[in-house]
Amino acid sequence: MQWIPRDLNSAADDISKFIDKDDYMINDTVFNALDDLWGPHTCDRFACSYNAKIQCFNSRFYQPGSSGVNVFSQDWSHHNNWLCPPVYLTCKVIKQTELCSAQGTLIVPLWKSAHFWPILCSDGFHWSTFIHDWVILPNFPNLFIRGKAKNSIFGSKPLAFVSLALRLDFSIIPRLDSELSRKSLLVSCV
Repeated sequence: MQWIPRDLNSAADDISKFIDKDDYMINDTVFNALDDLWGPHTCDRFACSYNAKIQCFNSRFYQPGSSGVNVFSQDWSHHNNWLCPPVYLTCKVIKQTELCSAQGTLIVPLWKSAHFWPILCSDGFHWSTFIHDWVILPNFPNLFIRGKAKNSIFGSKPLAFVSLALRLDFSIIPRLDSELSRKSLLVSCV
């Protein structure tokens, strides 16, 4: 071990001050219900060592047990991907799923004014052809569980909006009918 002055070790110093404001996870009961519906999921793409839902996971930085760092440099094609990303990455997640001809379950808020909404529902009435199923998530106080960051929007208080689970599939030819029946996820959550 060797002491290094702070001004010569700025990269490590910056990392030590990093706070992940998008550190949250979905409730285990909801994950298990979705895993029963569209699983088994084989890789959690946005996780860390203490919130991964699956043994195979990708993390933002190196973590014990991580299967890879920088989720967008990984090949998603051979996995049934669990995708619970920070909201600002939703467009990038959809594009990566397409580039890898992959499939997965994407968790998103139902925000029709969001930057990603036209990709999901371009005409405002029908899902895009790569969305093969969807579920409205139950809106209860512990739907999202906050991680170590104390000021995360998800998991800090009951949400005033609805969230969805979307079944994305770029691995097969899109169906001709893009109208899907509306379903609700009925889960008894304590």
